[in-house]
Amino acid sequence: MGTSSMYGGPGGGPPKGNPLLPPDFDPDAPEQPQPDAYQDPQDDQDDNEEVDAPNRMEANSVPQTSWQSAKTSMAKFASGNAGSAASSLSGYVKAYGGARSASKSMPAGIRTTVSLGDFVNRVASSSFRETLDGYQINYDGKSVTEVLTQLISVLAPSPVTREDSIARKALILTMEELYERVEDNGIDIMDLDAEGLNFIIPCYVKSFINERLLNDLGSRVEGADITPDKAIEIETELREYIDSKVDVVFTGKDFSNTPFTTEEVESIYNQCYTAMEIML
Repeated sequence: MGTSSMYGGPGGGPPKGNPLLPPDFDPDAPEQPQPDAYQDPQDDQDDNEEVDAPNRMEANSVPQTSWQSAKTSMAKFASGNAGSAASSLSGYVKAYGGARSASKSMPAGIRTTVSLGDFVNRVASSSFRETLDGYQINYDGKSVTEVLTQLISVLAPSPVTREDSIARKALILTMEELYERVEDNGIDIMDLDAEGLNFIIPCYVKSFINERLLNDLGSRVEGADITPDKAIEIETELREYIDSKVDVVFTGKDFSNTPFTTEEVESIYNQCYTAMEIML
């Protein structure tokens, strides 16, 4: 929404060096998968050679396409040689072994979504102010940015793994969207209720799926023989396609009374990844 930002930077995302980003997060750093994130030990081998799927994939899941095929598909789409956002993302989900495996191999994303859902439920059953009190967040004399910064630290503490960093960055982007809505509409943040926060779960799910994709396959876009502006255009197209699939899943849903258990959240992500896999 707009171009303003709680970080003082462009609305397209938090700038490098932003104090709200986890200490180990560097958007320009090479991918360094951690034990609970995607691993590809044969990243530099020939396009025709099979590579390992994420090491957290269920043992009985058989990838419907190889990771190397998914990478090649993304590179061809980015370079304009073949494919589309839909087919590239479908192959990406299939490389995880399908939607179910993709949604069960992301513990940090699930955990943060559960925490965010609990936050929404607390506001629905009491108020924004009382919810902050419950989290022991000091808001007296604090700016909206300072309040949301504290909330981020409660819902997604300092990261340990790469996936923790992805989950936290997605939460930062979600809180930036909340900040912009508050600022653009002249809302007192303490007056926010469940209706005003109903957008927040879909927003987080979109951000997490997109940030996870960029971690897994973003190098295939950045490494394509295209200009930086074209790379941004491709990443925007991928993000918009992801957003459209998540919107299909969430249409008409009210989250004020949703039981945000691990199983419920896994089901939400499963539905989103299924829409991407079958190009619904």
